[in-house]
Amino acid sequence: MKNKKNRNSLETLLLAVLILVLSSVFACLFFSCDNIFQSPPFILSAPECVLTSETGNFRFAGVKFSVWNARQAEIKGITAVFSVFKDVQGGNPFSGKNIVTTDFNCTIAPGGCLQFEAALDAYISEIPEAPYYIDFLYLKEVLYADGQKWSDNAGTFFARGKK
Repeated sequence: MKNKKNRNSLETLLLAVLILVLSSVFACLFFSCDNIFQSPPFILSAPECVLTSETGNFRFAGVKFSVWNARQAEIKGITAVFSVFKDVQGGNPFSGKNIVTTDFNCTIAPGGCLQFEAALDAYISEIPEAPYYIDFLYLKEVLYADGQKWSDNAGTFFARGKK
């Protein structure tokens, strides 16, 4: 009888610890992910790979996308992250990683829009015959002229590539 009572106490204790741990993890995730419950302060166009630069930012391949500022503050810089694939079916076209992070200094007025070109020349080892497929573009960081910063380290708000 004493053995069964000790076993029930141990099971109750383990269940209480499990509930406490899961509650703590949920609370940490819930309260640290404020951006999940808000709209992002921008709108992204679908990214696409281009083999001809309109601005002279690259020689062989680049990524083109636009950002619309949906906030009532001027944007002065962004950090964009995107994945590069051989084609829509996937595959890494580079010898290294296929996730690209690039910083832009820019000015986007409230309600304004700006097109960006990110160079891929530093990542390629051969000139592509066809454009790569670009997917999962997100803005990791948006810097504002008033000193504020918006972050999305998890890539919650992303734009899919043009198919």
